Amino acid sequence: MGFAALTGLYIYLVRKHAPYKLVLGVLAVTLALGVVCLAIGIAAHSQPIYIYYPLFIIGSAACASALFGGLKARRYYREIELRKMRAMDIQ
Repeated sequence: MGFAALTGLYIYLVRKHAPYKLVLGVLAVTLALGVVCLAIGIAAHSQPIYIYYPLFIIGSAACASALFGGLKARRYYREIELRKMRAMDIQ
């Protein structure tokens, strides 16, 4: 649930044109929590499947969301910067 909230926060911040470093901070927190869940899931592999499998899946999803979200955010902010530079060139 917490990773979905962080992903929603990331999407909201990007759509509202929040500062790039703030968006990257949210993505870094999501990635860090995902790695922690993934590591705990891997370490708990000797436990029953209903213990380690949700941790493994949630950690994998959070890591993938943060990595691909970071790529998309970088591309989006780069496009905004290019638009600003083109606008300054036209004037």
